[in-house]
Amino acid sequence: MEKQLNFEEVMDQLNQIVEKLEDPDLKLDQTIKFYEQGMKLLRIAEKFLTEAEVKINKITEEGQLEKFK
Repeated sequence: MEKQLNFEEVMDQLNQIVEKLEDPDLKLDQTIKFYEQGMKLLRIAEKFLTEAEVKINKITEEGQLEKFK
């Protein structure tokens, strides 16, 4: 069973992938593999951020929703 990552761990892994993708000697098949992993992690990070936005909106005083800028 896979370990459930928290937001910070997801961001750390994304940063590691970006560093690897910046390597000019990276082979095409490795590039595609890292890109795929990065996109999966990006979707997880977006989910965390969406959930955080919902929670923040719920606790905003008097129920007034404020848009994120």
